[in-house]
Amino acid sequence: MAECISFGGFLIGKGTFYLDNYQLFYMDEQLKWQEIEIKDSAFEVKTLDSLDKDTWMIRPDKSGEISIISDDKKESNRCIKILNY
Repeated sequence: MAECISFGGFLIGKGTFYLDNYQLFYMDEQLKWQEIEIKDSAFEVKTLDSLDKDTWMIRPDKSGEISIISDDKKESNRCIKILNY
């Protein structure tokens, strides 16, 4: 079984990108999908510093910013916003 997996999102060039509600599944021996819990996968914390450091690595680029925002239009209350200038 894998010990580590990396996934996420990044933005190259100008624009805005939103991340929310990450899910990860694996197929078991009975060929059924099983969910693997991901801490803070819905980003319902108030600040980036509040995210679980063993789960999430945040590396903002010099030409943009990363933040957690609250937006009632999204599936959950908060999400990560990546903005490049």
